[in-house]
Amino acid sequence: MVVGTDFRIGVKWRVACGLALGLALTGCSDPVASEDTDEGTGGTGGETGSTSVDPTDPGTTSSGESSGGEDESSGSTGEPPEPEIVPPPGGVRRLLAHQYINSVRLLLGDPAAEVAAPPDDPIIGNYDAMGTLISAPAPADVEFYEASSTAIAESVVEDPSHLAQTVPCVTEGPFDEDCYDDVARDLGRLAWRRPLNNAEITRLRNIGIAAQEWDEGEFMTGVQYMITAILQSPNFLYIVEIGAPGDGDYLELDGYEMATRLAFFLTGRTPDAEALAMAESGELDTDDGVRDLARALLARNQARRAVERFYGEYLTIRNLPSKSKDPELFPEFSEELREAMVEETNRLIDDVVFDQNASISTLFNSDTTFINDDLAALYGVDPPGGWEQVTLPNNQQRAGVLTHASWLAMMSHTNVNSPTRRGLFVMEKLLCNEIPLPPPRVNPEPVVPEEGQTLRETLNQHMEDPACAACHALTDPIGFAFENYDPTGAFRTLDNGQPIDATGEVAGIGSFDGAAELAVLIADDERLPGCMVENVFTQALGFVPEEGQEHALELVTESFFSEGLRMRRMLIELTSSPIFRQVDQAK
Repeated sequence: MVVGTDFRIGVKWRVACGLALGLALTGCSDPVASEDTDEGTGGTGGETGSTSVDPTDPGTTSSGESSGGEDESSGSTGEPPEPEIVPPPGGVRRLLAHQYINSVRLLLGDPAAEVAAPPDDPIIGNYDAMGTLISAPAPADVEFYEASSTAIAESVVEDPSHLAQTVPCVTEGPFDEDCYDDVARDLGRLAWRRPLNNAEITRLRNIGIAAQEWDEGEFMTGVQYMITAILQSPNFLYIVEIGAPGDGDYLELDGYEMATRLAFFLTGRTPDAEALAMAESGELDTDDGVRDLARALLARNQARRAVERFYGEYLTIRNLPSKSKDPELFPEFSEELREAMVEETNRLIDDVVFDQNASISTLFNSDTTFINDDLAALYGVDPPGGWEQVTLPNNQQRAGVLTHASWLAMMSHTNVNSPTRRGLFVMEKLLCNEIPLPPPRVNPEPVVPEEGQTLRETLNQHMEDPACAACHALTDPIGFAFENYDPTGAFRTLDNGQPIDATGEVAGIGSFDGAAELAVLIADDERLPGCMVENVFTQALGFVPEEGQEHALELVTESFFSEGLRMRRMLIELTSSPIFRQVDQAK
């Protein structure tokens, strides 16, 4: 059943106005979208954490400053002044689609989440969160939100048992206006991530009363339209991070804003009642309280999915299910195989970060992985009959995620490898070094080996062109280390009928013979942890680190090192950093 047209238009108008108001408060950034979102990184000037530094110098930090040399002294102490930490601007961030659905599941149960259908996320930059800062919802998006909230509310009315865990009166009674108050106060508090004021409760209760009267006294129709209004509100659709004046120059996020930022960061969904209770009690006003909640959230299964999502965006492997290969060259590249490739990497991440609580270096140098029957032939091992952790044979020359078929397949073309793409990823995404943009009118077609040549030999000829060498000399020598793997990630010793040369020497990285040796060098590179911290920051909040944030991220990186490069410890320390707990004025 639906309420009359005037009622629907009124709700829709309020949502549209609220969205427009929210956009006026949204913080701004200037990300540059990747040229090909299906292909991952590729010569973008907006790479997360990229800086104009010497890409071959490990003594240069990701902030572009030398890690050695003399300090400029200040005053009589001989110590340089402590760099100012400037947090990113406050404002509002629109929920990503997965955050919307996960939040509906927490609030209203699995059946409600199954019918939730928010609009697709805007694609801006290298991480989904970057699009939440500057993208205005189109009129069609508002229609999606309205249709989704309607379907969710109808589902809840059919089975209110999950809602009754929060608002018992919807199944136990009394079915009166006081129960409408309970829906507004208790469900609203969870959905809007803060207590509602009296005016807001009254407004929602009146929606319920009007809907009940319209439907000839049907109590649950009032509940249905209250849920619709709650889920269409900007208070649900946007993460509000305005802050309040504190002791310093910047705004402190209050307890409810911190509970919200922590919950979406570490679990990908709205905060639950326990987190909001910590906010209400003032526990989240201290670093220790923030760390306590971060630890509690990381102990939940949802945190595993959140970390998995980070690496899916970081390594670009989440796009693999939609990746295609030439069916004549690679008929085995099936949907099942692509899904197994992604699952392999996710299982290793889960094992290293949560089960072992090991150094993130293990992700890049591990000689074990997880395979099923679909992957067994690709990796040259016997089918295990299900998912099983195995040590890969030495003749496969594999070590860590950079030799997983998932990443190798993503970093290649449909019919031929791309040493440039693979090397570019290592330099920009793993080591946070900026690679110059390709010259105008560059030929975008993949380079195919000449007759009787390997791809490496053909690309080496291309590098003799000065216009090409500026970029390719920085990327291709690294990418050549992966030439023992074809565009599907299968191991090989010949390319175009010729023996493969996977050796190389790159200043600032070292000498290597094959991807396994390069992976060990990258795992030990002092730039990797700091670059990962910067990527985590951007993936969480949508902001590319700027000068005022770099010192805070360096402090997080120092803690990361001191804690044995264990990712969960790094995530906890990031949440208690001023750049996570504070905001600048909204822009």
